[in-house]
Amino acid sequence: MDIKKILACGAALALLGGALTVNAADNPIIPSIFASAEESSTVVELAHVGDRYNVSLGNASGTTTWTSADEKIATVVSTGGLNAQITAVSVGTTTIYASLADQTVALTVKVLAEAEEVEQTIQLPDLVFGENQNTANTALDGADAADFKWSSSDESVATVDAKGTITAVGKGTCVITAVNGKTTYKINVTSNYDGTQDPTDPVVIERSEVVKLSNDKVSQKISIGELPEGVTPVWSSSDTKIATVDQSGTVTAVSSGECKVNVQIGTTIYSFKVESTYDPSQGIPEKELSSITLSDSTPSRTINVSAPEGAQIKWSSSDESVATVDQKGTVTAIGSGSCKIIAYYGGVNYIVKVESTYTGQAPTAPTAEINGIGQTLQLSGGEGVKSWSSSDEKVATVDSTGKVTATGLGQAVITAEFENGTSTQINVVVNPKTVYGDATEDGTVNLNDAVAILQFVALRQKYPLTEQGQRNADCHNPGDGISGMDALAIQMLDAKVIKTLPLIENN
Repeated sequence: MDIKKILACGAALALLGGALTVNAADNPIIPSIFASAEESSTVVELAHVGDRYNVSLGNASGTTTWTSADEKIATVVSTGGLNAQITAVSVGTTTIYASLADQTVALTVKVLAEAEEVEQTIQLPDLVFGENQNTANTALDGADAADFKWSSSDESVATVDAKGTITAVGKGTCVITAVNGKTTYKINVTSNYDGTQDPTDPVVIERSEVVKLSNDKVSQKISIGELPEGVTPVWSSSDTKIATVDQSGTVTAVSSGECKVNVQIGTTIYSFKVESTYDPSQGIPEKELSSITLSDSTPSRTINVSAPEGAQIKWSSSDESVATVDQKGTVTAIGSGSCKIIAYYGGVNYIVKVESTYTGQAPTAPTAEINGIGQTLQLSGGEGVKSWSSSDEKVATVDSTGKVTATGLGQAVITAEFENGTSTQINVVVNPKTVYGDATEDGTVNLNDAVAILQFVALRQKYPLTEQGQRNADCHNPGDGISGMDALAIQMLDAKVIKTLPLIENN
């Protein structure tokens, strides 16, 4: 008898009050439950996991319900009438039940072995190495590469280690093979790698974009997108007599000609061609930013310029007998008169007009500056301070600890009274703090500011902005007045098209 068989228990089975007699099937793959003198057990033996077996109750009548005592070993499904199919799931023994109205037949099912492994060869996508690339890792459709035995058909072209890392050695083609049991993976490898070159040398990629500079467009920023955290690009120019580049990626013309600007990111260098028609004899374009006043009480001011990160600003004064400026943008009065403070970057001179009434007669009290309404300054009078007071609380208030809070623009004198009857004073100057884009002065820059600007432009009598709000609103080419372009710049910031304000564009 074949190992796949079902035998009836006893010479006959009584079902539904009558005798059930069935005959052995001629086809051993589709046996029947049968009764005979030679067969005395009801056992189904399935050779391998995955094997299927069809059974029938023969000439019984009625509706049959089929169940398995352990579906982790074998399952059974009805195929109609008195027929069913048993499927081996795992090695072991379970019982299959065929239930009629008031009678149940039990079949013992034995699954003898795991499924037979079928030999298969899987072709993975081809791998091509460039001239400067020499390693690649492989993925085996979820399988663990370490479980496979790896080999190369030509180790002068490429080698492979026990973890499936393929390394190009020289130029040519070969086949990488991974074998585990009856499963084989194959990878066709084409190598253009030059084994004589140091793989640590940077890879140079020529970009198709061309940076074109002229007197109308002295500078241009090259965008390289977002970089992974901790990665810093390094910029350089092949000829600084033609064009320079700062570490923000802003290329500035120096003279006419052609050169290349390179940015190295890790081990890759991206090279951009620069074409310049800039004629330095035609002068440098200027844009007016703002104006400041200096006096004996306010002999110095610091100018904040919103330049791109990494931009190198060159500061100068048109008349150092009136005011000087250091490379941090701090302007210091020398005498009375007018002059210009110049901030040069990106091929443009940004101008701050200075009006000075400074005479050199310094006030007796020291001066401290607070930049921005709402900002604070902590003063310390030392031991024995009895009280603090402000000469003008519309400009600045002071609490019992000496903490000064700016409440308006202007100057106030803060006085500290001591227990011994003496006092000391300090002049506090509150300067406007321009937060480009914050037209509503709520401390944030968002689309509400863009709406406020558009309303102001359309109906400024109905939708006014404060003096500080107007300074904040002028965020597109500061100094050219408030327009719809300022609202557009805020929308571009909100959409992350630009990263910072103000947005300065060369006309």
